[in-house]
Amino acid sequence: MDYEKAHYEIMTLSEDEVNFRIFRVMAKKIKEQLGEAAEKIRTAVLDATYNHCVSTVNEVRKTYNDMQDKITHEPLNERELLTSKDFIQVAPKMVEELSETLAEIEKHYLMLEEFSYMYKEEDINGFWFMKIWPLKIQAALTDGKNTIAERNEAMSAKLETEKEAFNKQIIQFQEHFDRIKSFTSLEQSTNFNQDAFALYKDINKAHDLVKQFHDREILFGLPETPYPDLDDIDKSFKPFFDLITMSYDVKIGL
Repeated sequence: MDYEKAHYEIMTLSEDEVNFRIFRVMAKKIKEQLGEAAEKIRTAVLDATYNHCVSTVNEVRKTYNDMQDKITHEPLNERELLTSKDFIQVAPKMVEELSETLAEIEKHYLMLEEFSYMYKEEDINGFWFMKIWPLKIQAALTDGKNTIAERNEAMSAKLETEKEAFNKQIIQFQEHFDRIKSFTSLEQSTNFNQDAFALYKDINKAHDLVKQFHDREILFGLPETPYPDLDDIDKSFKPFFDLITMSYDVKIGL
């Protein structure tokens, strides 16, 4: 090995003592000091390499565990569903990168063995255990994809059900608006004012719900569903709302 060769060359570089006409060089002491310094450097490098191996394997283990948890997590809503879909897409590339990292760590462990470095058996066993993780992740991906498909179908159906119920609400808004359109006199303003404000709040909430529907449709990769009837009610209702609320203000001011 290069280290052993360098150490040998240091110790045989010259005679232990070299005599000159007017002085003597005590080379043995110098060689011993150089040898001790080289041994300290060797030990420090091996220790650092070993610590790097242990910490890297621990990081890889944590990453694999986190990956498995994310892949097998059952999404509770559309946003979690999208997150799971995206993660499942990148997981194979992550496994490839982790495998490359472990391949480098294996080279380091082989180097430590060449130097007869004493490491803990549990650490090397932990390293070899990492070899089965790609298979575990592959199995998790198969289950995860099936879960995603099931949840995607269930959540899509839930969204469609909510949209159908929402369309029925719009019909109720129209019926409510038809009653409000019967407003004809100042005397009616007290009762109609309450109805107008109730419909005003319902329409605003409906617009918020439409935005939520659109956000969820985007997550599913679906086109945004328009609600022209709601827009027409909102547009037609505004003049009546302004008239009724103004009439009410006038009446209570009399």
